Amino acid sequence: MRILLATAVPPTPECGGGRRTEMLLKCLAQHATVDVAALGPVWPTAACQRAGACGGRLIDLTTTGVPRKDLRKRLGPVDFRLAGWRSSRNSLLAHHARRPWDLIVHRYIHAFATLGPLPRAAALVDVDDLPSEVCSSAAPDWTAGPLERPRALIVARRLAAAERGLLALADGLWVSTPTHAGHLGRGDSVLLRNALAWPPADPQPPTTDRPPTALFIGPLWHPPNRRGLAWLKREVWPRVRQRLPHARLLIAGTSGDPPRTSEAGIEHLGFVPDSPGPGGLDWLYQSCDVACAPLFSGSGTSIKVLEALGRGLPCLATPWAARHLEQSSPALGVKEPGAWSHELVEMLVRRQQLGAMARRASKAVRTGHGERVFQKSVDRLLDQVSAAAVS
Repeated sequence: MRILLATAVPPTPECGGGRRTEMLLKCLAQHATVDVAALGPVWPTAACQRAGACGGRLIDLTTTGVPRKDLRKRLGPVDFRLAGWRSSRNSLLAHHARRPWDLIVHRYIHAFATLGPLPRAAALVDVDDLPSEVCSSAAPDWTAGPLERPRALIVARRLAAAERGLLALADGLWVSTPTHAGHLGRGDSVLLRNALAWPPADPQPPTTDRPPTALFIGPLWHPPNRRGLAWLKREVWPRVRQRLPHARLLIAGTSGDPPRTSEAGIEHLGFVPDSPGPGGLDWLYQSCDVACAPLFSGSGTSIKVLEALGRGLPCLATPWAARHLEQSSPALGVKEPGAWSHELVEMLVRRQQLGAMARRASKAVRTGHGERVFQKSVDRLLDQVSAAAVS
C-alpha cells in the first residue's frame, strides 16, 4: 500500500497541531512508507527532516500558490477547478499519475479543500479542528456593534454547511471529539483523541524552594493563545499579585514579538524543548505549581490542559478550554472568567496538596491520551477503509 499524507501543518514540537501531525505520520508509517505533500507556507528545515524520517518522499507544494489555511473565503459548493487551488492539485495529480497512491490522508479539512479526492485513491481526512467552530467561538460580543456578532454567526453557519458538503466526499474521517462527528453527520467517523508522547518516568514533585509559580504554555502566533494570555495578564495577574506579591508567571512558547517592557512577576522563556534536564519541559513543569488555560475560542481539544494534567500539574481552565475533557479530575479547576483571580490564588496557596492529587491522577490522562490509544484509532479507520475496498 502506498500512502500520501497531505498537510499544511508541518510535524513540529512547537505547537499542538504539529505534534499531532508528527504522531499521525509515525502511526501511518507502521503500515507503509509514507510520502508527504507539504502545503501552506514554506516549512522549516527541521520539519522537512522530520517528515522525511519515515522514509518517504517530501513533495513540496508550498511555493505553488497554495491558498491560506482558511475556508472563510470559500463558502458554498466546493469547486476544485478554482485557479487558486488548480496548481497544487495539478502538481499532485502528475505525481499520482506516475506512481499512484492507494490512500491519501488529508491533515485538517483545509488540505482536502485544497486538493480534493484523487482518482482511484481512498481519501481520509483528519478533521481535528473545524473552521465553523473556530469562527463561531471567536464571534465578537454585542459591544462590538449591533451587526458584528450576528454576521459572524451567519458566516459560521454557512461554513458548517460547506464542511458537511465537502467531507461527504471523503471515504473516512478521524475526529478529535465526539461532538464533531455529530456536527458532520458522519456516524462512521473514528474518534482520534489528541495524544502526546509522554516521558517514561512518572511525574516528580515540583521544587519548593521558590515562590508560588503559574505557567502559560503555547505558541503566541496562535490567536486564541494570544488573546487568552493578554486577558490573563490584564485582568487576572494584577489581582493575584495583590494577594501574593511574590508569585511568578512563566510564559513558554514561540513568539515573534518579545515584550517591550518588563512586567511585574512575569517571565517570558520562549520556546522550551521537550527534553530532560535543565531548560527542557521536565524542568519547566517541575518549576511550576499551576498551569493556566485561559482560552475563549478555537476548536478541538486543548493540548495545554492535557499536557499539564498528564505531567502531574494542576490546571485552571476556562469552560471553553475544558469543554471536550473529562472534568471530574481534582487537579482540573474549571471556572468562569470572573472567578479566575480568586481561584488561581487559592490553587497557588494549596499547591502542595493539589500537586499530590495531580500526580496521582496523571496516569489516567497518560493512558487515555497516549501513543498506544492513538495508534489503535489510526489502525481502526485504515481497517474500515480496507474492508470497504474489498467488499
